[in-house]
Amino acid sequence: MVRSSLLALVVLLIFGRLLIEADPIFAQSLDGFKGTFLNRSIITLLLMAAFVFLTTIKVKESKDEAGPLKALHFFDFALPALVLEILFLGFIFIQAKYLFGANESIVNFDITYSDYVRKGFIELLVTSLLGALLSYGMTLKSHALELKKHVNALKGLNLFLILELFVILASALQRDLIYMDVYGLTRIRFIGLFLLAWIAGLLFAMGIFSIWKRFTEHRLFTSLFLLSFLGFFALNMVNIDGWIAQASKNKDYFYINHLSTDAANAWEDSLEHAQSTLSPFISNTSLTDEEKQTIVDTQISLLTLQEKVTNLEGKYAPDTLSSWTAWNASEWKAFQKINEKPQLYHEQLSCLLTQVDQIQLNTFSDFKPQRNKRFYEYEYPLTKIEYPEIREDDYDLSGVTRRLFNVSSMAEEVQASYNTLALSNQEIQKDEHGLIQKLKDTFSSTPCLQ
Repeated sequence: MVRSSLLALVVLLIFGRLLIEADPIFAQSLDGFKGTFLNRSIITLLLMAAFVFLTTIKVKESKDEAGPLKALHFFDFALPALVLEILFLGFIFIQAKYLFGANESIVNFDITYSDYVRKGFIELLVTSLLGALLSYGMTLKSHALELKKHVNALKGLNLFLILELFVILASALQRDLIYMDVYGLTRIRFIGLFLLAWIAGLLFAMGIFSIWKRFTEHRLFTSLFLLSFLGFFALNMVNIDGWIAQASKNKDYFYINHLSTDAANAWEDSLEHAQSTLSPFISNTSLTDEEKQTIVDTQISLLTLQEKVTNLEGKYAPDTLSSWTAWNASEWKAFQKINEKPQLYHEQLSCLLTQVDQIQLNTFSDFKPQRNKRFYEYEYPLTKIEYPEIREDDYDLSGVTRRLFNVSSMAEEVQASYNTLALSNQEIQKDEHGLIQKLKDTFSSTPCLQ
């Protein structure tokens, strides 16, 4: 019994830690429990432990302790499972109240709903996998036992554990769906949904394995192999980037424009989104740091799309394809989309990038801190972010004047002043009412800046 208690404690610590990491409200509730109830119950728990020990010390192990887990006895599975199921009940109660129910009461815990749902997906998947492992051990033990009351007890505990694990998986799914509804779909979350479905299949197989003796261990592993094969096959057949481009409600176009050409269906939408994002800032004379970050994200998204367009046209233009082996169906479809609306992917794309320059000029903004934040602080798992090649001064005011000079339809008027226009940021800002105003007036008549 002492060993069973120790095993139960280990199980409680492992799963308790995972659930605390998965749910901040559960963690705060547990802290409150420890502070109010647990500290005043130490003597009671010690007395209960002594009572259980004295009443079970003379119990002999049944003669049916055999099989692959003969070193572990009935109580070595029953007690940890019982403790774990009580822990899961507390966690499920929190989920029912705050995740599946109304979210207004979350404010009492000083946490936003978005922060609440974004945590815990991986931890809950790990919890479900470890719970399935415990269920597997309980099933093997119940098959080896002969005492009917022990067999029925383990089967009952096992089925209730599997049911709780399904609820925990539902909690993970609910978190992921809410998060994707707000922040959009990504490759890592798409694969996470596949993994969640695989674990659900695993738990279903474990339930059958627990109650049906003819569903042998060999059949269990055969089923898991087939489930894994079908999942891997489906994952490779599904157009993940296409799903991301179409299924996301609130799309992250910075992310989408860095995906493969399978996401080309969202390129046109990304240009419309860029237009609606930049329009409110055209007449601004100042920007907050958050607004600067929004504009820089839009600029990098547009530059990335421009680079993809250039590369596709260079590869699939007439008489340019080096070999038939270099042909790619997804790239060819994307190239066809570009050819259907050339003005959209050339003139309008260039004009949007010029609007960014105009905003930067009007507000005397230095975008380098925001650029560096996006380049070096953001991570996108399973996605290679290839930033477009840029000059060092592309995000300061001297880079802006150089680009605006190149696109201006009135270049002749300011050609003599080009060296002046390419001054450093500090020198440019000294002449706010002179050179900069002249530059604004000169370029405001170009179509891209109107």
